[in-house]
Amino acid sequence: MKNYLNTIDLELNQSLKEKVVNHKERFIQLFKARYLEMMPSLVKYKNDHQVSIDFLKVEIALRNGYDVVIGETTNRNIQVIGYATTKQTKENPADLFSTQSMRHGDIHFVIPNHLRLKYYKEISNDDECQTGNFIVLRNKTVQYISDYDILNHYVDELAEIVLSRYSISMQVKITTLFLGEPNDESLNQIISDVYNGNPYIKGSKLFDPDDQIYHMKNEGIAQNFQELKREYQNKIAELNTMLGINSL
Repeated sequence: MKNYLNTIDLELNQSLKEKVVNHKERFIQLFKARYLEMMPSLVKYKNDHQVSIDFLKVEIALRNGYDVVIGETTNRNIQVIGYATTKQTKENPADLFSTQSMRHGDIHFVIPNHLRLKYYKEISNDDECQTGNFIVLRNKTVQYISDYDILNHYVDELAEIVLSRYSISMQVKITTLFLGEPNDESLNQIISDVYNGNPYIKGSKLFDPDDQIYHMKNEGIAQNFQELKREYQNKIAELNTMLGINSL
């Protein structure tokens, strides 16, 4: 048999908590996904030589930590031929001690065999770039932390601010304290009606408004909205600066 009183208790005591938690998780998903959608379009490429490169795919690969290899193919096109399997090359600014450039064996190819040249050598500054047939494109000159780690850090901080604003909005809405026995069906129904904004409320004759209703003076809580909004904007500006995005 269904326990109706327990159902009411669950709805009143747990639903608001679950609603707040779900609101925070939903914000994290929305905010992070929006930035992940936007980040590949931040860098604009100028294709003067009409190379066969999908630069959006290049940006997505770079943001995910791949060192993209762009080189020549058997049909004389310049395109993405794969990604580097090592960072040990003298052309890598972060590698201070390597003396050799990358070769054919250092590439994980993403093009079919018939488009691959028999010999690949990384273009080097040693001979003023006169030899070689591929380069390695990196997301940053030196990378110690990924953009995704930066995004995750700030999204967590922003989520706490959003959670505070959401919680305050609920606290401001509830300005009345009801006194009664636990699992009082009539009292639970009155609380639900007040919270949901019903224009009229039905109550039992045993319910005494003078003794069981206490009006709380928490209007001052709403003043925190302005400070939280300012902090929210500051955190977004910090995030944009860390990612190299113009805050304006």
